[in-house]
Amino acid sequence: MTPTRRQSLKWIAASTLLAPALPALAQGNDIVFGATLPLSGPFAAVAKDQLEGMKDYFDYLNAKGGIRGRKVRFIAEDTQYKVDQAIAAWKKFMASDNPVAVFGDGTGFVRASAQENNERYKVLMTSTSYASDLEDPAKYGYHFMSGPNYSEAVDVLLQYVKTNYKGGGKPKLAVIHSASEFGRDPLAHLKKRADALGIDVVLVLEMKFSGTDVAAETIKLRQARPDYTLIHGFGGAPIFLEVMKLAKDYGLQTQFMGTFWESSRTLMKRAGPAADGFLGVSNYAWVTTGANAPMLKAIDEIKRKRDPKYDGVPDIYYMQGWMSAMLMAKAAEEALAQGKPLTGEGLRDALRATKNWDTGGVIGAPVTFVNNSIPLAQVVRFEAAKDFVPTPVSGWINVDRM
Repeated sequence: MTPTRRQSLKWIAASTLLAPALPALAQGNDIVFGATLPLSGPFAAVAKDQLEGMKDYFDYLNAKGGIRGRKVRFIAEDTQYKVDQAIAAWKKFMASDNPVAVFGDGTGFVRASAQENNERYKVLMTSTSYASDLEDPAKYGYHFMSGPNYSEAVDVLLQYVKTNYKGGGKPKLAVIHSASEFGRDPLAHLKKRADALGIDVVLVLEMKFSGTDVAAETIKLRQARPDYTLIHGFGGAPIFLEVMKLAKDYGLQTQFMGTFWESSRTLMKRAGPAADGFLGVSNYAWVTTGANAPMLKAIDEIKRKRDPKYDGVPDIYYMQGWMSAMLMAKAAEEALAQGKPLTGEGLRDALRATKNWDTGGVIGAPVTFVNNSIPLAQVVRFEAAKDFVPTPVSGWINVDRM
């Protein structure tokens, strides 16, 4: 019989780099985790890295004895980044495998599933999304983020500007965001927070993902002459890279910065010299070469065993997958430790009760959820001379709620 795509993904997830440890785990009492991922379509490359990160962590966990002696089973389904397919995959999971937690492929899926999840399934979720409203415990009480939301990420950069600006007067900030809900997400918080920190927002540009006159928009940026230019909401769309290239050609002296999805080494390398010195928000520690932290050492060993040419720097998408898997497993582990059932309510309550979680170096400071996000990140710099390996230029910044 020819295996279906889902059967193949189940097999991939169940096969481990450290398989000899698995027979010692309790059989027939698996703890199941699921993921809906756009493994085909426009975000397939990102999803592939996320899947690899999740699978690697669950394999690592099984090799260490699973969760309190119970084996982890991980299942994944392709969604093509279509909300209806993600919903269908999620419902299939719940009917056939009853996972205790599910990773969702984006904001659209989380929003579309929220009411039914609150009323019927009540399963713990995490996802690719850091949309600010998704941490609302009243609407999305079962959804937890694996890092700061977009408003918190912007806050980290504003705090960095406040601390590091050496010029006279107020630092001048320009903002370039995508013409999308995602792009507009942190604007209200950004303006309020910038005012509180004494940062002058001199320009806000909204740009479409394509079809924009990049030269005209970059001229506006040059006329504003900002000290810093914050970019948000474009993800892998290359248009913001074109702005950076033109700004360099025009001789504009501004410090470009970006939030999570813009802070990809892959994107920086694509931009080349124009990205030299780019500052990004890093939700996770990246470099694994020579790392002493246990999770980073584990990633390094797994990656090098798979690929002898691995250079010690997984991209952000892999790290998000690994951390998301850790989050789901931590919820199950804490629920069992606290005597709570492996239900959405049990896992949710266990995570909310967890304080100062040591993530083994993936996040470089103790983690305590505030509402349903992790308001921690650091700022990293990408330099061409260092092959755009992200180098921390701040400590881990904790966002104070306003």
